[in-house]
Parts: sequence; structure tokens; C-alpha cells
Amino acid sequence: MIVTLSVEEITRAAHVGVDRGGPKSHCKIGYNGNVTANNMFQDHCMGACAELAAANAFGVEWEGSINTFRKGTDIPGAEVRSHKRATDGLYVREKDKDDSTPYILVLTHKFPEFVIFGWMSGHDARQDKWLTARDPSRPACWVVPQRELRRNLTPIYEIVKEASNG
Repeated sequence: MIVTLSVEEITRAAHVGVDRGGPKSHCKIGYNGNVTANNMFQDHCMGACAELAAANAFGVEWEGSINTFRKGTDIPGAEVRSHKRATDGLYVREKDKDDSTPYILVLTHKFPEFVIFGWMSGHDARQDKWLTARDPSRPACWVVPQRELRRNLTPIYEIVKEASNG
């Protein structure tokens, strides 16, 4: 599913991204081992755009939270992970939720287009065969290949809708 953000939506998400990486944020240079001054704002802004695209895809409101980290979810009932490289899988880290919370992979298609690619629960993603240390500056994490993600979005749509009505 491809979602295109409007200029107004991009502006809104960019403001959230700037706040997530700026002085109001607990996220500082060196956070998680890979945040640099060069990528901090870009990563936060694109991540916020991906969250908004996912919210639009499932027809729910996006709060655009700042400094909530592992409290709540990015959109009602689900976490959103984004990548600009079309071949990247779904990254789940040690500190992420290890339960039935779904993680949705959103890929940047041709900005401002985003692809809602697939999903998997945090629990199901934590398989030894996917545990990898791709970046020596960060702890190992689980990287679920795209071919292993659930492509049927109907169950995630129902989870998100139920959580937004709760």
C-alpha cells in the first residue's frame, strides 16, 4: 500500500522530528550508538513522516509524541519502523516490546510516498536466526527479512482500529 503525504502533513511531521532531535528531546548525539549531528534531524523527521503515513493508511489519528520512547505506541496499537533503503528488513531491538505488539515496516518510496510494506509482532521477530550485529557501534538486534514479514494488512488494520477506539 502506498501513502502520499501532503505538504501540510510533511510540515507537521517535520516539526515533530525536529522536536524529537532538538533541545526538548532526551535523544542526544551518541544516543543508541549511531546518532550524529548529520543524521539526527533527518532520521527523526523521516521517522515521523513514516508514522504519519502509517496512521493515514489505517485511518487513525497520529499524536506525534515526543520523549515517550517505549511508553505507548507510535500509532494506536502498533510501532512503526522506517527505512529509506528498499531492501532493509524490520529491525527489532533488545529494549523494544517483546510481546504481541505489531511492528510495521514503512519504506520511503519516492518522497513524499511511503510504502506500508508488512509487519510482525515483537515476540515473533525475536528469532535467533535473525539476530545480527550489522552495525559494530550498536548492540545486536533482530533483523527480519522483508520476505518473512506478514504482507496481509487486514489483521494489523483491525488491531490499530481496535486500539484507537479503546
